[in-house]
Amino acid sequence: MPELRIDPLSGLRVIVAAERSERPGARSEVAEREAIDPEGDPFREGHEDRTPPEVWALRPGGGEPDSPGWTVRAVPNLYPALEPGAPNGSDPLDSGRGDPELFAVRPASGAHEVVVNTPESVSSLHHLGPEGLDLAMRGWRERMRAHDGAAYVHVIVNEGREAGASLPHSHSQLYALPFVPSSVARERERFTAYRDRTQGRNLLADVLQEEVRRRERLVAVDPEAVAICPFASRGPFHVQIVPRTPVARFEDEGPT
Repeated sequence: MPELRIDPLSGLRVIVAAERSERPGARSEVAEREAIDPEGDPFREGHEDRTPPEVWALRPGGGEPDSPGWTVRAVPNLYPALEPGAPNGSDPLDSGRGDPELFAVRPASGAHEVVVNTPESVSSLHHLGPEGLDLAMRGWRERMRAHDGAAYVHVIVNEGREAGASLPHSHSQLYALPFVPSSVARERERFTAYRDRTQGRNLLADVLQEEVRRRERLVAVDPEAVAICPFASRGPFHVQIVPRTPVARFEDEGPT
């Protein structure tokens, strides 16, 4: 029977109707990805002249910017969703006098970067192995810290055309936003309210403890983190990775 579930972290309501997975055409199939042509790969090591000038790179052996020898590299997005500039923090609905500005437009200021996860022509994070993934995450953290003055910094990994990636080489995208997304603000409010109501307890830690106790949606457990399918998953294959020791910010030092 379909269920209406409430996400304990965000408060969003989700309808879970497992029976609909049996309807015709419900199961999606993803074709095997073709191998990347190294010569046509602008993110491959040795092709640094095919990207905008780098803003950061991890070079264990040193070297000049925009040269080979890097393991992780960050460049401005060639087609940015955000442009550099000071954000306009005014509220268009708080004009003080007269009618509010109902159809408000402000410059989309901030930063939009591409973090190239590896110098090799591979299409997925799982090709990097644990050491390569650790280096990629180090790059994400470095670039997040570089934009610590932004209202919110978000990193995404979209692999394959199905996820909107325009280039097959494994890469991440960083958005330094001039605002806090409403979904994040909502979660922050719920965490604060839960802490006040329970005399200091952590909402995510309590959710994780209950998930481990029930063992209904556990995917994997290791000494540092637990992977679960959230109680109110918003789509198939939704997996949430929760640190076993609470960490305030992803970019803080600690296990990856």
